[in-house]
Amino acid sequence: MDFFITRQPIFDANKNIIAYELLYNETINQQQVIDHVDYCKKIGVDWFLYTDKGVITTINERYKSIKERNDKLPKTHKTNLILDDNNYELYNNCNKILIIEKNESIRKKVFEYFSKYDSVKIVSSKKSYIDVGPKKIGKHFALKKLLNKYNLTLDNVVAFGDQDNDIGMLKHARYGIAMNNASIHAKKSADYITKKSNSES
Repeated sequence: MDFFITRQPIFDANKNIIAYELLYNETINQQQVIDHVDYCKKIGVDWFLYTDKGVITTINERYKSIKERNDKLPKTHKTNLILDDNNYELYNNCNKILIIEKNESIRKKVFEYFSKYDSVKIVSSKKSYIDVGPKKIGKHFALKKLLNKYNLTLDNVVAFGDQDNDIGMLKHARYGIAMNNASIHAKKSADYITKKSNSES
């Protein structure tokens, strides 16, 4: 908890760094966000837009779990959930699109669809989770911005990760450590692999 008590910078939605000041911010083109959401609706996958106004989505399994968690948290810690009503103005300033789909063949179609867009990057952040964000943004990029603020280098960093969206960070940190239950690509990018998974103590 000291990390939060001392109010050191933290990463938000895997794309931005938040402190008392926003160190860097990049968004997905609004028209592309509209097109991407229309595509997600068409094929019937769960989607979430991470924007400066909150997380926009529809009623789905993850929405319900976030809402349930919100009910137990103080107001300052709640996720601002916004139910989609096709108000495209809210789609502005979107940093990330999260897509959740358990069906592997549909996930493959989602990857193929987004691979046509040069302006976005698509990575897996969990088995059924697909992250879509601005091309150059990711944990490695955010980490470099944070280190620049504190006049540190990647030689000062030990990074832990378990998914494909951790690969850049694992590769560039002085020591990249993958959890035992990490994805194959994350393990290949790490210097070390733990004996235990991230759910074990």
